[in-house]
Formats: sequence, C-alpha cells, structure tokens
Amino acid sequence: AVLLLNRPVDVPATPAASASVDLETALASVPPVQDGKFLVLVADFERLEGETRDIGRFIAEDLHDRLQELIPFSSIQVERLPYIITEGTEAHEIADRLGAAIVVWGNYDVQDVIASIYPGSITPFQHYPFDDIDLIEQTSEVRIILDNFHLQSLAQPILAQMVAFHLADGDGYNLVRALAMLDLLDVATGQLDAADIPLQFQTAILQLNSDSQASWEAINVAIELDSTNPLLYAVRALIALHLGNFDAATEDINTLMRFPDLSEHPLPDYLTLFSYIAQDWFFHENEAQTLAVLDRLIQLRSDDWYLYTLRGIVHYSHGQLDAAQQDIDMAIGLSPQDGLAHIYQIMIALQTGRQSDIQEWTAFVLEHLTDTAAVERTLTTLLGSHVGNTFSEVSEVLGQMLLGRYSQAIQTAEADLTQDPDELDLYFLLGIAQCQIQDYTAAEAAFTAGLELSPNHIMLHTLRGAARLQLDDSQGADEDFVTVQSLVDDTVSEAFREFLTAVQDGTAGCDLLP
Repeated sequence: AVLLLNRPVDVPATPAASASVDLETALASVPPVQDGKFLVLVADFERLEGETRDIGRFIAEDLHDRLQELIPFSSIQVERLPYIITEGTEAHEIADRLGAAIVVWGNYDVQDVIASIYPGSITPFQHYPFDDIDLIEQTSEVRIILDNFHLQSLAQPILAQMVAFHLADGDGYNLVRALAMLDLLDVATGQLDAADIPLQFQTAILQLNSDSQASWEAINVAIELDSTNPLLYAVRALIALHLGNFDAATEDINTLMRFPDLSEHPLPDYLTLFSYIAQDWFFHENEAQTLAVLDRLIQLRSDDWYLYTLRGIVHYSHGQLDAAQQDIDMAIGLSPQDGLAHIYQIMIALQTGRQSDIQEWTAFVLEHLTDTAAVERTLTTLLGSHVGNTFSEVSEVLGQMLLGRYSQAIQTAEADLTQDPDELDLYFLLGIAQCQIQDYTAAEAAFTAGLELSPNHIMLHTLRGAARLQLDDSQGADEDFVTVQSLVDDTVSEAFREFLTAVQDGTAGCDLLP
C-alpha cells in the first residue's frame, strides 16, 4: 500500500486560540499510554509577539495524522497537553508523571514557530542502562524552526529521537520500526537548530535511506566531536550495515562492548544479530553462532517477542520444527506487534500438514493483521534494499497468498527466485500457490526444484505426489509416497501421518490454504 504522508494538515485559516489550563487539570486531560505505544506529548506554545494562534493544536494534529493514523505499524501515540511549558526542567517533570517519551514545546512570534523536541522520561524503556536521560539529550535534543507550520512537520526529528531511545534500550524491533516509519514520511521538516552532536546525529538518521554516504559522514563528524558517546557508535554500525560494510559494523559493535554500561546490555548483540541477517548467516551458515547470540539476548530481554520469533525462524530454517514451534508459541503469547510470528506459525503448519491450524491462523491473520508488508519494510529499511533476506521474501509471498492473490504471489516468488535461486521456502510456497489455481504441472515443477535443494524433504515429496495424482501420474505419485514412507520415523507428527493418508486417498491435496 502507498501511504500519502506529504500532504499539508487541513487547518482553518484563522484559528481560535485554545485556553491553557492549570497544570493538574491539564495532566488529568491526557489519556493513559496504550500498551505497546510510546507517548509523544505536545504542549501549548507560548506566544512571544503577534496574534494568538493555536500552534500546539496544529502540531498535535499533524503528528497524530502522520505518526499515528497513517502508518499501520506505528508505535507512536500523540496526545495534547493544554498547558504552556517554558523550560526543560518542567518538561522532564511532566514527562515523568505521564510516562511520555518525548515532549514537544516551544514558542512562536510573527514569523516563526520554534519547537523543542525534548527527551522526556526513561520510564517507558525497561532496559535503559543509564542513570538519567542526559545521554539522550546530548545525542538527539533539537529545536526546529518552522517558517510555515502548515506545510512543515516535526515528525521526522521526533522519530530520529525515538531511534536514540530504542538504541539505548536495546530494543531491536522498535528500532527497525522507527526507521521504517521514517522511510515512509515525505514532508518538509524545517530548519534544525541544535548543538553540534545532536545536529550530526539527526542528520545521520534522517539521511540514512536517502543518502547513506552523507549519513555516514555526519555520524563520523559526531564521533570526532565526542568519542565517548556509545549511541554514536551504534548508529555508525547501523549505517555500515546499510552500506554493506560489515567489517566496519563489527568494529563499532566491538567498541560498544567496551563501554561498562553496555557490557551486559542487549544492544551489541542485537546489532550483531542484524549483521548476521544482512549477511544471510541467519539462515544458511553459522547456526550455532546465531543461536548463541539469540540465547544471550533472550536472557537479557526475556519479554521480547521479536527475539523468540527470530530464534524460532532459525530453528525452522534448519528443519527443527518442534523447537521452532515452541519459540513461535512463546512469541505469540507475548502479543507480537506485527505478523512475523504468525507468518511462521502458518509456515510450520504448512510444513506439517496441520490443516485445521492453517485455517485457524489464516483467519486470524486476515482479521487482525492489516499490513502484511510491514516485516519486509522494516528489514529493508534497516539493511538496505541491496540486501535480500529470507523472511522478508517469505512474508511477502505468503501474505499475498493469504489474501487470495495467488497470481501475484507466483510472480513475486518467481522474481525472488531469480535473485535467490537456492531459497527452499520460495519453491515450497510457489508450488502451493500453483496448486491453489490448479496449475498442477507448474506446481510439480516447483516442488521438484525444491527437492533438488533438499532431496529428503518429506513435505515436498508429499505435495509433489499430490500434484502428480492430479496429473494422473500415479506411478510418479507412488514413487514420492514410497520415499515419504522411508523418511517417516518417530519424530514425524500424528498430524502429518493423517495428512499423508488423506493425500493418498484423494481427500486432501497440495492446495493447503483455505
């Protein structure tokens, strides 16, 4: 889906001024923070000269529109505070009372609006390792000068500051989600007004996707200014991954580990994990090394659904379906914030022929997960479009299939296979999609191509046998079923045995999706 985020906010030409109230009344008017959301609080703005204008309301409406409503996978909750804040100390006190990650406050005159993007409270960040918010301030606090607030927005520098928070919190999923949200925004920001380090940090984050080399240069300037700030090395590692410079990323990750506050913190391991994904080690090499990183991360962040999902995918990609199922179940029990865990729940059910589970989880995804491309978008933003990664491809193809767009799924899978011809799951899904449209000749060819990569793949043999039955090739089907029987052992589930029997007697086929 294309999100149109570059339109101006629709506001009256001559707005009426809002009346700020006393602080306690103002605080009581702010709704509580929703689960899984980060509160951005927008205060009323102080008038310095000129006519009274409701700047706070306009900015809040713009941010609510751009950061909360128009992005399906947003993590941001925007609320207004009908109260004028005039100093940073007060902004911190208010943020702590409301649990606001960021407070927007400032003033205006006849010509300009000057808005402070102010780090608020560390309370929402459970793994934040530092004693206070000083490091976030030193890294990302910025003022924005808007000379046309109808056409300019604070959305991008707010997300850049959220990147700083998520890095400090060691929160990999919300980090990539914030970067993906940034990638969707297309709106003028205004003039950045900040100290040298926050200015370079903001520039590095805001240009990550549009001009990675300029982003790299900006973060290097920041590190030259302050070589003791760990967040700057983390950003440089991210940019290095985006550029495909894995040696540079590893060097900065090693530097992070030397900071005492981060020696037992998830950030270095999360960045290492992203490096493995970018290099495709995650799926095809260094399984033990990848699992060791994930095990350490889960010890540090035992409530992180994303980590259980990723570990489940590692087990899945190496054929360890029981271990994969256990981790995916853990992830789903932690209320995941996108569809990746559910996608692999369905993949495991497809691999084992659990038809009732396929139907149940397909219905769940269609009802509750409206943006099946979010996974691909977040990872592409992090790693760069030049890097292919298997679960982005699988998520996109299976997402299209769940929506009944089988022809589109076939085209996507075939295009992905031209770039990554050794990806077994794409042949698996391609064959099923061909079966869904009753093109059994093409399905047999897809399953055969998959078997060339994995000759003892029990489900591929079963599905090819089902396709061959539809083609009246009983001899070929029998050859597949004989192979399947030779592969059946005590580890094969009862659900698969039932599915195999149903395929052989013609009551089930290779069209596994409802």
